[in-house]
Amino acid sequence: METLIAKSLEKSYSYAEYRNHVSQLLLEGLSTGATQSEDLTHYSTLNEVRMNRLDKTIAVPEAIVD
Repeated sequence: METLIAKSLEKSYSYAEYRNHVSQLLLEGLSTGATQSEDLTHYSTLNEVRMNRLDKTIAVPEAIVD
């Protein structure tokens, strides 16, 4: 079980990396999943707008950030 978690963590994104990845995909007209469609790209765009709003309004305590 620990090996599975360690392998998954190696492939994971930080929040900043994820945001950059999503932004880059949207610039290319793609969504994050394996299946691509105009609707899914639209939903990804809406989600990015939501994340932008949350980035402006939510303050994460320093104890959690570390």
